[in-house]
Parts: sequence; structure tokens; C-alpha cells
Amino acid sequence: MKKLFFAIICVLASASLVASDYRQALHASLDAYDYPAADSILSAWSAAEPDDPALYAGRFRYLLEIARNPTVNRTTQSHQEEGMSFIYESVEIGFTGPDNAPNDSLVREAFKTIDAGIARNPARLDLHLDKASGACSFNRFDVCADAVDSIIARSQTTDFQWLDGNNEPMPDAREELPVLLYDYLAGIQDAGCDSLALRLADRMIEVFPDNILAFNFPGAYYYNRGEYDEALEYFERALAIAPRDNTIKLNIALVKFRQGKNDEALEIYSTVVNDPEANFEQRAQAARMIDHINTPLRPMEKYAYFFDYLPFCAGRLAEHIAAGDVHHINSTVLASNGFSSPFTDSQIKAEVFEDGDRQIYVWTFPQPEDIPMCHYVAFVPEDDAFRLYTLEKSLEGAWLVGSQYDGVHANFGGVMQPVESSEIFVQLLKSLALSGNEPQATFTRPGR
Repeated sequence: MKKLFFAIICVLASASLVASDYRQALHASLDAYDYPAADSILSAWSAAEPDDPALYAGRFRYLLEIARNPTVNRTTQSHQEEGMSFIYESVEIGFTGPDNAPNDSLVREAFKTIDAGIARNPARLDLHLDKASGACSFNRFDVCADAVDSIIARSQTTDFQWLDGNNEPMPDAREELPVLLYDYLAGIQDAGCDSLALRLADRMIEVFPDNILAFNFPGAYYYNRGEYDEALEYFERALAIAPRDNTIKLNIALVKFRQGKNDEALEIYSTVVNDPEANFEQRAQAARMIDHINTPLRPMEKYAYFFDYLPFCAGRLAEHIAAGDVHHINSTVLASNGFSSPFTDSQIKAEVFEDGDRQIYVWTFPQPEDIPMCHYVAFVPEDDAFRLYTLEKSLEGAWLVGSQYDGVHANFGGVMQPVESSEIFVQLLKSLALSGNEPQATFTRPGR
């Protein structure tokens, strides 16, 4: 069946077609990985409709696909069933480039092509979006950001006058664009380009000041980083635009809950539960949170606190660690997850020690009575987060320097007498664990 289909495509490519037929035939051949047929269609299309805006998009997709150095292995097989014989073709796709690396010259040619199409047809939104999508697929997130930025800028200067893929006006572009662009911002952020994503989000807010989705991205970004004051600012600005929007209300309630403002969170959740305009999912979420907040906190065991919870904080709450925010880590986050700390905030002393071009953040806890509880913990910068190091009580009179990362505990050795100050702990930490020494032993903590 596929052989017959490809033959039809080749016939179509040599005939006189309208632009939509060329486009349909090209995408069918690319979807089937039939690159010779796609090349023939593009040649015929270029000869017949050299100024067709869709031709730029079609050639852009073709160049990006062959830039990955594809190999296509086709095998013909037969199958017998109830006296009838079926012949079909299977296709296996592989890549021959070194380490599957794309052909850079073809990638450059692809983006040169789409840029030419945009220059000749600046109102065609599909060309701008194709460029953004192609850039993301090749991990060129700076190019994707430029494409998104150009869409935002042109929307602002032309009062959202855009044409779709059929050269028809888009009267709803003002409402549709934030939804289309939001996914690109999320992709740029997921790639680790936070500053690019936030810059574009601020541009969206500037151009779409009445669209709540533009505020949701930075609000969610700051919430996920544990920067709740900043998140609340964006969500409250969105609520000012849409004061009856229950999704925004739920976002604000969750932020307040994370901040430890349970009474304020409960008040908002109650309004959602009793709002006839709220849908079933929104009311159910609000009801679950009310139950959660009203459930008494469970005391967290010291072992779980030192060897599960604090390592989690080291990887996720870097801003609060660097700020010395003991209350947020020791009380607020635990309470928002239904736990109470085994220590009061006043029992924990937070200090900062300089170590060359980095800072070591040390927390001192009460002298432990049980093995293997900790007297000191240190948060040491590593990449964009921290690694947790501990001084834990071992056998009678012995203290061990360890580290905890991703469920694996490393033992770097220790001393046979109590460590009487955080300064001595830092010196011990530097000599045993931070000087390039390999751990003496590693093991996975129980329960992992």
C-alpha cells in the first residue's frame, strides 16, 4: 500500500497543483520518511509557486529533517490471510551522523530559509511559530526566544494583525497568542534558560496586560523555586484582572499555605468550595486542602529529618538556605506537608563561613544523644543547588563526617572526640570531605 501511495505522490509532484496540494503532498512524504519524494515535490512547488509563503515552511521542515542525517531502511514483506495475500512495506529510521549530531550547514540553511520567508511575509504567524518550534527541537533556545520575542514585538506594533497558514486574517490573535506562546516559555525554562523565559514573560505581560495566562508563568516559576512573595505578587495581579477566576484563587491559597498563613488559605479555599461557578475539580481540590490544613501535624522523626528532609531541602530550597531562613525550612515547609519539626527554630543556629570563592552554610543543632543523629550540618554549593554534609554521632566518643545525596550516604571518616564549635566542624569538613578525598564508604540509607 505504501509503494502505491508514494507513486501517487511522485505523479502529483510532476503535475500542476495548487499550493495546498503541494503542501499536503510534501507533509505526507515527510511523515513517511520518503525524502526523495519530498525533494521532488519541493522542486515542482518552487517552479510553480516560487512566492508561496507556505513553501518556506515546507522547505524549512525538509531541511531540518534531513539535517539529522537520516537513513531509511525499507523492507517489503508478504502476509497470507484466508486465501488473500497482502504485500506491505516497513520503514526503519536511523541516524548516521557522529553521535547523532545534526548537519550544521543544513540547519543553518533551514533557519536562513525560514528567516527569508518571515522577511517576505512578516504577517504570517505560522512562519514565526515554525521557527520557534524548529529551534526548540534542535535545542537552540536562544533562537526560539528570539522568535517568540519577535511575535510579541510585532503584535504590539501592528495591533495583533496576523495572517494564518491560509493567508486569512486572524481576528482572535490577541486571545490566542498567549496560549500559543506559553508552551514555548515553559520549554525554554525546562531547558534551564530561566532568565530568557522570565524576560519573555515580562514582555508578554507588557503586551497582554489583560490576559491572566501571561501572569501565570512567572507566578508558577517563583512558586516552584520557593520564592512565595514573588509568586504571590504575580497571582494577585492576575486576580485583579479576573477576580472570579477560581484557578487563580487556588494558586493564591496554595502560596499562602506554603507561607504558613493557614487562616488566610482556609478562607480562600472555603470561598471556592461554596462558589457555584467553581467546577467539580476546583471544589474537590479546595476541599482536600481544607482537610489537609485541619489535620493535626505529625511529628517528623529526627532520622528522617536529617537524612531525608534536609537533603531534599539542599536540592530544592537553595534561595532560603542562602538567606539563612531557618523558619521557612524548619517550620513552614514541613507544616505545609503535614509534619512538625523535631526542633524549634530557636534551637537551630545558622552561620555562614567563607571558603575561597564560595560560602558554606552551617546549621548547629542541640548535642545529640542518639546514634546517628547530627550536631552540625553544612550546605555546600554544588552546581545550582547544595550538597548536604553532616557531623553525626557514631560509636561512643566518635563523630563521623558524612554526606547525603540522592539517597546515598558517604562516610569520610571522623574524630574520636566531640567537635566543640562550628568553626572546628568546618575545618574538619574541609580536610576530610572538601579536599578531593574519596569517601571511605558509601551505602544507601534504609528505606530507600
